[in-house]
Amino acid sequence: MAEFITPDGKIWDVDTKCRFNSKFRSHCALRWFVYHRDGFKCTQCGSAAKKLPIGYNGSQSLYAENGNILELDHIVPFKKGGRLSAQNTQTLCSKCNAIKGAR
Repeated sequence: MAEFITPDGKIWDVDTKCRFNSKFRSHCALRWFVYHRDGFKCTQCGSAAKKLPIGYNGSQSLYAENGNILELDHIVPFKKGGRLSAQNTQTLCSKCNAIKGAR
């Protein structure tokens, strides 16, 4: 189980079943939370995940209906001082993420 605290202070327990370090588990929890918050779809074009795997835990990216991969995008990129947080992260398909770039 990984614990993720949302911006409004709620605690989400995410069953990651990851056999990696705690940094990877917390990234799984963040990915799961952001995908869930954004309705498992790209926030730009609206393309939704093809099929949500049973027991999905955030340990992998998902394929979107448009054939691209749903990815976590940092709204403010790391190189511009952005942080890895739910507030600075959104779900984009790989096509929309490539168009956005590091802006």
